This record gives sequence, C-alpha cells and structure tokens, in this order.
Amino acid sequence: NEGAGYGLFQYPGASDWSNNIIRYCVSINDANTTEGSGSFFIWNGSNESRQLTNCYIYNNVAYSTSAPVISFENASEHENFIFSNNIFMGSGQMINGKNKGSKFLGNDWWSDDGIIRFGEFESLLAWTKATGQETMNGRIIGMQTDPQFNGPFTTDITDPHKLGMLSGFMLKPESPLNNRGVDVRSVSGFDPPSVDFFGNPLTNGSIPEPGIHEVK
Repeated sequence: NEGAGYGLFQYPGASDWSNNIIRYCVSINDANTTEGSGSFFIWNGSNESRQLTNCYIYNNVAYSTSAPVISFENASEHENFIFSNNIFMGSGQMINGKNKGSKFLGNDWWSDDGIIRFGEFESLLAWTKATGQETMNGRIIGMQTDPQFNGPFTTDITDPHKLGMLSGFMLKPESPLNNRGVDVRSVSGFDPPSVDFFGNPLTNGSIPEPGIHEVK
C-alpha cells in the first residue's frame, strides 16, 4: 500500500473509536510513498484521547525497509493501545513520532543489519530503561533476536487468494521465539482465535509464539 499498512484513525465529528483488534495480519513494505506513515499509523483528528481507545494489536508481522513499522502522527492522542507478540522487521527508525497512549509488550524487533532505533533511543535496552516499554513485573520481555523464519520471503503479493505463499513467514521449529509470547487473554481480556494465520491450532505450547505462526 502506498499509505499505511494499517491506519488507526479517528476523524473530527466521528463516533468514538474503541475496542478494536488487529491480529494475525501481515504488512510488507507498506507506506512506501506517504511521508510520515508506517506499517501501523496512528492519527487522531479529534485531539481527544477518549475518542480513540482500547486497541489490541497482537501476533502480527510487519516488514518494512522504507518506513517505520510504527508511526505516530503529531495529532495522535489515544488511550490503551497494546502491541504484543508482534514481529517487527525493519532497518533504522522503527518507531516515529511521540507515543501518547500505546504500550508494547513481548514484541520481537529485528534488523538484519543490526541498525535499530526507537525514536530518540539507539537500542531496545535504552528505550525500555527510559520508558518502561517492553517490561512486565520489572523484567524486560521485549526481544531483539532473529526470529528464524523459514523463508524465502514473498513480498509482492497483490492477490488475496495467494496468501498461502506467505509460508516463508512461518517460524522454524528451533526459533528462539518458541513459547516466548505473552498470554493474550491476561493482557487484553479477549480470548485469542482458535487457529493461526495458516490454520494451525492455538496453542501447542504453554504460551503463543510472537508472529502469525504457532510452531507445531
């Protein structure tokens, strides 16, 4: 998509936006021409955080080489957005803009070239220490590790009937993400789906894997 992969938008005069879920979805090199956008792009034209609330974004894969995976517009007041169990792959700036209401828990952030920034912070560790993001009960639960996808990656699908070709985003059995996610129900209050992106039952372990694939 030339614009955001997933736009979480609230317009002036619209009814309140709340209790939405984005799960087991894929964004591949979206936001490749729209300045300031990202794989996930948050904007609130109402300027009232209570009008953009309670969104649970979990077990997705976002791959971007041209834009941040998370982008907050200057006007992006929101409340209780939770990003968990996602795999974010990119290079350079992973998060753009000022976070005004999102919490990140148990995500994997990865770049093949090792260059990752989180806004003004130059490493995952610096970001977590300064903001408390990717921490739970005083422990860092965010990861910066190669997820070990099966590959090869298909990045140019335009036909929804070919989504099965995304099997390259399945995790290898020896993936370090195996059983490293957070319990969705305890974080969001919602039950997870019964199957993953590929139709595999959830969960085969005690807790889910980050990403769109539950390792058998």
